[in-house]
Amino acid sequence: PFLFGRTRTEIEALRSNNIPYSYTPGISSCIAGPHLGGIPLTDPMLNCQSFGVWSGTDAFGKSWGLTKDEDEDEDDAKGGK
Repeated sequence: PFLFGRTRTEIEALRSNNIPYSYTPGISSCIAGPHLGGIPLTDPMLNCQSFGVWSGTDAFGKSWGLTKDEDEDEDDAKGGK
């Protein structure tokens, strides 16, 4: 699925280089996992009408602080931070 991925940019690169491609639609693990475990993501009986999904990085791959970034490791090695 086109969720938190690079699909658009990858397809643009293929198109700009006239490379044929195809994609297979699927279900994201953020939806498939709970459903496989019998956990509803929304349920009107439970007054649960929405759910959220967040990425651990921004659009440039920089961590939101949930994990250490490579540059933080370099700073730690140099005695910084």
